[in-house]
Amino acid sequence: MLVVTLVGSALSTVAVSTVAPVPIASAATLVCATPGRDGSPTLSGVVNTYYPGVGTTGTNGTSVSVGAINANGAQTPIAAGDLLLVAQVQQATINATNTSNYGAGNGTATGVTALGGSGTYEYVKANGPVTGGAISITGAGPGGGLINTYTTAPATATNGQQAFEVVRVPQYLNPTLGTGLTGAPWNGSSGGIVAIDVAGTLNASSGSVVADGLGFRGAGGVNLNGGTGGSATDYVVPSTAGYDGSKGEGVAGTPRYLYNGTTGAVVQGTSTDSYPNGSFARGAPGNAGGGGTDADPVANDQNTGGGGGGNGGAGGQGGNSWTSNVASGGFGGSAFAPAAGSVFFGGGGGAGTQNNGGSGGVEPVGASSGSAGGGSVLIRAGNVTGTGGTISSNGAAAFNGTLNDGGGGAGAGGTVSLTAVGSLSAVGITADGGAGGDAWASQIPGSAKASGGYANEHGPGGGGGGGAVLLSGTGPTVSVAGGANGITTTGNYPYGATPGATGATATVTPTQIPGILSGAQCYSAITLKKTASVSSFTAAGQPITYSYLVTNTGNLGLSGVTVTDPMKGLSAMSCPSTTLAAGGSETCTATYTTTTADVTADVVTNTATATGTPSVGTAPTATASLSIPGPAAPAPALTIQKSATPTTFSGAGQTIDYSYLVTNTGNVTLSNIAVNDTHPGLTGLNCPSSSLAPNATETCTATYTTTAADVTAGSIVNTATAQGDAPGTTTPTVSPASTATVTLSLS
Repeated sequence: MLVVTLVGSALSTVAVSTVAPVPIASAATLVCATPGRDGSPTLSGVVNTYYPGVGTTGTNGTSVSVGAINANGAQTPIAAGDLLLVAQVQQATINATNTSNYGAGNGTATGVTALGGSGTYEYVKANGPVTGGAISITGAGPGGGLINTYTTAPATATNGQQAFEVVRVPQYLNPTLGTGLTGAPWNGSSGGIVAIDVAGTLNASSGSVVADGLGFRGAGGVNLNGGTGGSATDYVVPSTAGYDGSKGEGVAGTPRYLYNGTTGAVVQGTSTDSYPNGSFARGAPGNAGGGGTDADPVANDQNTGGGGGGNGGAGGQGGNSWTSNVASGGFGGSAFAPAAGSVFFGGGGGAGTQNNGGSGGVEPVGASSGSAGGGSVLIRAGNVTGTGGTISSNGAAAFNGTLNDGGGGAGAGGTVSLTAVGSLSAVGITADGGAGGDAWASQIPGSAKASGGYANEHGPGGGGGGGAVLLSGTGPTVSVAGGANGITTTGNYPYGATPGATGATATVTPTQIPGILSGAQCYSAITLKKTASVSSFTAAGQPITYSYLVTNTGNLGLSGVTVTDPMKGLSAMSCPSTTLAAGGSETCTATYTTTTADVTADVVTNTATATGTPSVGTAPTATASLSIPGPAAPAPALTIQKSATPTTFSGAGQTIDYSYLVTNTGNVTLSNIAVNDTHPGLTGLNCPSSSLAPNATETCTATYTTTAADVTAGSIVNTATAQGDAPGTTTPTVSPASTATVTLSLS
């Protein structure tokens, strides 16, 4: 069965019903697990951990007993805050009389008298790990416990086995669907479910979820050579009778013989019949296909086909008997109307009757066997995006190599639950029934017999019924087709076998899913971005306006929205509103004036925090820090460039004019600007200004008269430096020296 819940999206034309609301706890007791705790990986393989349930846990129970972890599932143990799925898989009761009242007691030879808890499930939160074989849980029941009662118990003389399981459901944030996300097959006590919880968005632009054949198991084909006491009209006989074919597995119990589609072997499911009064013959218990009833039980050679399993649609009828053409093939498993509070595996197909196998026989191993139904896929998300992903929960095709014996019935389509509080994309969903098994398909048609039968035709298997699909809106493309019946001989004759019926769909809302809230319904998140009106400050007393952009990035509205910034001297925070709808944002503001301490520190740094209160779950918080640089550290510097005019002299008594280009190359204003030139005889050294701002220049001047000594020396060489005083220091800033040379020229 497929349960898909969304808000706003296209549904293919199939039968649609409206599901009555499932009672949930009041808002005061709504519970959240830990949304997003398993991150945002690409999903593939088996991600669920499975535990078989033990004993009985009643309504409002807060402790659930479990057995050992299923070795075929994930091995991640349960921890506090985990999301768990508790599911009652089998608990139906049937009329077990050997009449047409078998099953539902209404003369149809199929169905149940009561489903019991079969198909019921709910989500709960783990309070801690498995301790002493039990899990402490918090549920959505009125007392903080379970909504339903769950039981695992062996079969009795009047009831088939009962079984429930506990599944750890990973809680993702924004995962991507990879190839082959799947689950462990149902093994009679656990498995068969693929379940994930997505607080944000599931990217399903590619990838696949595959639960094909993970549900109730098909009956094993058993070679029998006949016995006494039987009838061509039997509906139920013990597995030890020596004739007829086995029923499949379903909500009412497990047969003694099962077919393992992975290994191709017929295995023993239980040590004795777990269906009341036996697990062979054509009556269909619950949604399991009935086994073929042989029209000649003494020899078990009038081989008939097994019935298909049911779920959203009923399973098909198994084909008629060899030569006698008696319509005593297995009945198809019953259909169950989709409901938000229950999910069913596809029923397993029944086995055809067989007498040509065994040691020295012509049949291959697995001949006449039925096949498994689809499992259950339950996905709860905020949104699902992408159009290339697929979800399949199809029934498996029955064994198709049977020769001159009855063919097996096919498994029914299973269940998928895809719940989105936002929207769903056009993912492709199939929950189709499997194809019934052929019987001697390579043989040419036989000649007609006086009995009305044919020489070579044997009963093929019935097709599996279609699954059930529940959607909360439109979007996905859906197929819940019934599986084709098998055929016999090269004439492709159905020979009484029928296809499975089309499955069903229904509309539900996310709030109808039983148990505690999904991660998407609990997920709250907030972001904070802090900016300032200036990128830097230059002095004390400068005003700064801070802006705080608060955005609600979760799925829930927030009340009591606040922004706090503990920086000393900051004004009161001003916000437009204290509430933010999901996806909404607002900008809060506060002002600040820089201080002398800020100038000394050369930076203003502060951190703000935003928070809000969701209707359920933990209040989200976000922080944002901002640093505004102050004025650069003082770096006083000067340069001087000295030049002379003229650059040559010819004798004593000649005047030389010196120029000194002084530049403030630092970042502070310098005062008391002076030029130092100690050359003897220099006069009139003067500068236009005693102060220079950063990058400013001035030219100072002096004169000199040449002497006889200069003529004798042949040149005049002198060096100068410039100096000035920087603020806050008593040590002058001195430039590098600059030298000018005037040479003697007698030409």
